[in-house]
Amino acid sequence: MACAYHHSDYFNRKTSSIQIKRNEKKGKFEIILHNDPIEERFACDKCINEKEPLCAKFCLKGAITYDPEGE
Repeated sequence: MACAYHHSDYFNRKTSSIQIKRNEKKGKFEIILHNDPIEERFACDKCINEKEPLCAKFCLKGAITYDPEGE
């Protein structure tokens, strides 16, 4: 949600650069980071005006992390 707000000033998971897909058969989740715009989604700009990408900063479960040296 922080990603969508960063791009458009409103909360809409469909505009986020991050897409989370759930595979119910395997009981797993897949996190997709869009580097190119697709449909309503914005391309990831790594929150260029922030110290760290907002997805990593506000990820409550630590599923998304940011390593500035490993870009």
